[in-house]
Amino acid sequence: MTSSVHPVDMGIFAVFLVVTLVVGLSYGRQVSTIRDYALGGKNFSTSTLVATIVATYSSGSGLFIRLENTYTSGLYYIMAGLGLPLSLWLSGQLAKRMGEFLNNVSVAEAMGDMYGKAVQIITAGSSIVAKVGYVAIQFQAISKMLEVLFNLDGGVTTYIAAGIVISYSSLG
Repeated sequence: MTSSVHPVDMGIFAVFLVVTLVVGLSYGRQVSTIRDYALGGKNFSTSTLVATIVATYSSGSGLFIRLENTYTSGLYYIMAGLGLPLSLWLSGQLAKRMGEFLNNVSVAEAMGDMYGKAVQIITAGSSIVAKVGYVAIQFQAISKMLEVLFNLDGGVTTYIAAGIVISYSSLG
């Protein structure tokens, strides 16, 4: 398989990885506990929180899906799509009541505070199972990018991708 990727594209990809790692390492040194890591010292501006929520709900594929469905289904799809802003508004209303959970690091910890240790363990276990699937998807996505960009073998790229994801996650 020959790579048709321009060297500039490969350079941009490599620079992105290096800059992300350098920023993560420099800010990661300020983190001393898991609570600091999870809550960020509660040092977020409103614009940072809004940007995080928007980035969570936005994606390139989602844009194309919305465009296609709006074109094929028209007003019906647009009306159904109004559910997302409504759900975000309702989540905001619910967030006003979340004050007692602001010092919890995880949902499992909050559930443990409310319902006991057994519920905390069940919540943590089910969350771990779900996240293993997400991490596997990250491995595969990065593996495909490495195959295309650097013309590498598929088996090798999965290991490289796993190393990248684990390094970035563990180093901050």
